[in-house]
Amino acid sequence: MSDQSTSRGLPTSFSIGLPPEWFELDVASPDIADQIHRLVAERIPAGDEYTELRRLVEGQFRTFVALGRNVDLVMAAGFAEAVLDDRDAADIGDGDPPSAADQVALLVANLVVSMHGTDTVVSADDLGSLFTEGTGVDGSDRTVETVRLPVGPSVCLKETRPEWFEDAPDPSFFRFVQYLIPVEDGGGTAVLTFSTPSIPFIDDFEEVFLAVAETFEFVWAD
Repeated sequence: MSDQSTSRGLPTSFSIGLPPEWFELDVASPDIADQIHRLVAERIPAGDEYTELRRLVEGQFRTFVALGRNVDLVMAAGFAEAVLDDRDAADIGDGDPPSAADQVALLVANLVVSMHGTDTVVSADDLGSLFTEGTGVDGSDRTVETVRLPVGPSVCLKETRPEWFEDAPDPSFFRFVQYLIPVEDGGGTAVLTFSTPSIPFIDDFEEVFLAVAETFEFVWAD
């Protein structure tokens, strides 16, 4: 059962460690779209055959930043890389020599951090009880697990579901991994929302997501 005593509020800040290949966005800046365009252009090859890939990736990042701003966004970060796919031509299509774009596997991931204040102290058990596991009619699935991060007990939600994003003609399946981290003796929860459309690489990305979540710490004013 949660401690219903009055909380001491939210921490003044937090710290988190990102892998060196990731970039952080200045979410307070009005030129967020320009930031995303520049950062994606630095990470996905130039050339007409990659124009559509870059456009879709930029749309993904803009969408998740916009969604984060609806839920007390305090940080946004991402990763994008185009790597050569080691499949041969027969595996890719009809046996004709693949184009450069056909041979590229696109690796993309997003992180949105938000902070939610409450009037009372909540626990990981309280947070976990708000969610149910299962499979949706749209093909989505969700698991709920209480985990212990270095910062303290937390809830880990994992879900694969279709998601619409800006400039996309159809929804795409994304893997979402959320860490809900209650503020110890404080009133609120930090929510780390990771996502990736790179479904074949889910296991690799989930290792990265956990490693990043394990660096999270609350920072209190002196």
